[in-house]
Amino acid sequence: KKYKDKLISTINMVIKAKKISPFFSHLLGQDGEKKYLILFANNMELRPGGGFLGSYGVLTMKNLTFEDLKVYDVYDADGQLTAHVVPPDPIRDYLSQPHWFLRDSAFSPDFYDNYFQAKFFLEKEKQLNDFSGGILVTTTAIKNILKAFGDLYIPDFNEKVTSDNFYLKTQLYAEKD
Repeated sequence: KKYKDKLISTINMVIKAKKISPFFSHLLGQDGEKKYLILFANNMELRPGGGFLGSYGVLTMKNLTFEDLKVYDVYDADGQLTAHVVPPDPIRDYLSQPHWFLRDSAFSPDFYDNYFQAKFFLEKEKQLNDFSGGILVTTTAIKNILKAFGDLYIPDFNEKVTSDNFYLKTQLYAEKD
C-alpha cells in the first residue's frame, strides 16, 4: 500500500512535469532575458495572499542560465513611496495602517492579483518594472526545500541552516537588521 501510493504520487508528478516541460526553455530565457519578481512571504504572519512580505527579489534568467538574483528588504522600498495609497478597509481598521505599502500588498487569496499589486508598488517605489512573471516563496516552502536537499552553510554568518532552525535564524537575523 505504501509503495503503491508513492508510485501513484510519482506518476502524477511526472505527468504534471510533462505538461509544463515545453515551457521550460521559454521560462529560463532561451529566447531572451527574463526577469521575475520573487515575493518572499512569512506565512507565520498571516495575510490572505500567503503571508507578510518581508523581502522581494529580482531573478534574471538568460540562455537557460541563472544570470542574477538580488534580494531586497521590503522596508527599503516602502520607505521610498512618496504617494499616498489608500489601503483596503481591513488593513486600515485591523492593522491600524492609514497607508498601503508593498509589505501588506498580498491582500488577495489570488496570487495573480497580488503580483500585479506588488508590481504597482515597486513601480511607484523603486521604478522597477518589465517583469516576465512572479513567484511567491513562503518560509514553509524554504523549510521544505531544506528538508529535501539538506543543510546549508552560510559562510558570511558562520551558520549552518537546517529545516528545523531556518525560521528561528531568519527571525533572529531580521531583528538584528
